[in-house]
Amino acid sequence: MKNLKSLVFVAILAVATSAMATHSDVSSKLRALYAKMDSLSMKKDVPGLSAFLKKTSTDDCTFISKPGKSGVPERKSRDQAMQTLARVMPVIDKVSTCASHIDSIHVSGSSAVATVTSRIVMITKAGSGGPAHKIAQKSKSEDTWVLVGGSWKLKVSKILTETVSQDGKEIPSR
Repeated sequence: MKNLKSLVFVAILAVATSAMATHSDVSSKLRALYAKMDSLSMKKDVPGLSAFLKKTSTDDCTFISKPGKSGVPERKSRDQAMQTLARVMPVIDKVSTCASHIDSIHVSGSSAVATVTSRIVMITKAGSGGPAHKIAQKSKSEDTWVLVGGSWKLKVSKILTETVSQDGKEIPSR
């Protein structure tokens, strides 16, 4: 009986260790994906970011904003999100900071939900007669990843909180 209890304990320990290894493995893979996105953003590489996102997200990937004054969040497809970025990037002179940090991750089978804090600081180009501005954005998102053919792909990115400032003054949310 004593040996049976020892075997059960060893089996439980093996399953727990396997789950922790899986969680750690997923976490490190997702950290690498976020680091690559941050790196491409720092370089203002919209074509590279678009190609990377296409490779690392599902075809039906959705980006959901924080609800605006109407109380309704805006939903964008992956292509719509990239089109918005492509329109904004020409007014950006420099991205001085772009960093994403996985605060927590919950892995369940072939899906993972990561809570991620991201921070980006950009300097705009000076406009016609106007000065350049420092824009800082900090957001917390809940990102759902799914395992597709052995690779993790972003399915949904939902903004939970977001603050944006211009030259140190917070800009009210839309």
